[in-house]
Parts: sequence; C-alpha cells; structure tokens
Amino acid sequence: MILLTGANGQTGHAIIRHLVARGAPVRGLVRSDASARAIEALGACAHVGDLRDSAAVEAAMDGVDRVYHLCPGLQPDEVEIVQRMLAAAKRAGVSLFGYHGVSYPQLPRIRFHWEKLKAETEILHSGLTFFIVHPCQYMQNVLWSMPRILEEGVFALPWSPDRTMVSVDVEDMGEAIAILLTEPGYAGGTYEFCSVEHALTRHEMAEILGRAFQRKIVAGQRPIREALQAARFKHYSDDQLAQMSALYEFFDLNGTLGFNNRTLKMILGREPTSYEAFAARIARDMKLA
Repeated sequence: MILLTGANGQTGHAIIRHLVARGAPVRGLVRSDASARAIEALGACAHVGDLRDSAAVEAAMDGVDRVYHLCPGLQPDEVEIVQRMLAAAKRAGVSLFGYHGVSYPQLPRIRFHWEKLKAETEILHSGLTFFIVHPCQYMQNVLWSMPRILEEGVFALPWSPDRTMVSVDVEDMGEAIAILLTEPGYAGGTYEFCSVEHALTRHEMAEILGRAFQRKIVAGQRPIREALQAARFKHYSDDQLAQMSALYEFFDLNGTLGFNNRTLKMILGREPTSYEAFAARIARDMKLA
C-alpha cells in the first residue's frame, strides 16, 4: 500500500492515475468527503483526516509500506507536518518515504521554499530510506489564464517575457513518481523534474501557443501587484502573497536556471513532453470541452 498526501490536487491526481495503471494499491489522505469521492473515482482508496492531526496521520499510515508526501504549498508549519509524517512512517515500518519539494529550496527570501529545505533536512536525519523530487514550474499553470490569453491575445505573467524558463508536464511527473514508488533502484536520489529540452522565453511560448490555437498570441508582462489580485489568490494571507511576490521577483531577475530534462528521460525511458506537444494537447482538450 502506498500512502499519498495532498492527493486531491492536479499533482495527486496524476500520481494516482499512474499508480493505478501500474496496479499499485494507493491510499490518499484527504481533508473532506468530497475529496475522498474524487480520488476514489480515480481508483484510490481514501482516508479522511488532517495532516496536523497525529491520530489521523497514524491511522492513514496503518498497513502502508511506501509514502509520497505532497504537502500543500505555502504552509507555515511545513516542518512540523513533515516531522509528524516521519514519526508515523517510522512507527509503521515504512520502507520508502518520497517527498515533493520545490525548485530552488535554497532561497531564504522565499520562505515556503526555505521551509521545504528545512523539511528535507528532517528527512535526511530521519533514518528512513527516501527520495526527493524538485519539480520546476508546471506547464499546466498556463491553464489558469488561458481564457484571458485567448481573449486578449497576450500571454502575460508577472516577470519579464525575456527571461528563459523551464517547465514540467504534470503528467510526465505523475508517471515518473509512480515509477520511483514502484520500481527498485531509485531510493536515495534527489530528482529535478523538467520536461523541456531547452529553456524558453515567454515570447517563444506565446508563439508555440499561438500555433496550437491557430491565432496570434504575443508575450506581455503584468505587474506583480495586479497578478496577485487574481481569483486563485483570494484565499491567500498577506504573508503568502508576499512570498509569491518574492518568487516572481526572483523569476524576473533570473528566470529558471540549472534544470534539464535528462532526469525525466532516464526515469520515463522516453522523451518527456515538449512545450509544443503540451500546447497541442491543451488546444485539443479545450476544443473538445
């Protein structure tokens, strides 16, 4: 049995789909009955409970052999949550503990990244056999703004369109994590996940999206303050918004450096999804929808 936390999000769903396809039994720890029904529809069994409730974590861990800990983002008590998970995993005799980190956990100004690094330190000293995943920015993030992009013909984000960025397809990542959890030989590794062979500017991404959707799309830049007023940020605290602002400032100065797609290629045994293939897929899916 494999326990997955944070199971009812896009990453969790992708991991569940690929684990189920491989015939692996998977249990998702979720916070509500609605979330339980959603992951059960994918073929997982569900345990309803809170990561901050030691009894719920212990109960979810019962009979589990492997864990993939996918903590929701921007949690101020990330370290305490992972300490709770590790303690329960050790008592349950878990043989493998996987952890979903972030790109660039070494940045203290972006506190939720820095907290991920502290959590990794806890894992390193836990005595458990582990692996760690560092995903770069998700390709699927563009879906939040795709209706606006198609309406305005502008792909705008809160950092310079001249910065080169890498990205990962969540489906590639879900498949790779399922492999890490079910096949031997991957324990002890820290894996950077990136799907694209080369970093792209937003000008290049906009051109690729334009070809896929058969319309002209150009790159733009939106002020950080304006971007953080989007509906998806409405439940964020002032502190969480400040952390997102710091992340966007980092991207504006640096883009994303230091990633390549060789790790995913090695694990998947195939070429990862290119941005062109991703754009064609979402254009097809949106047309069908």
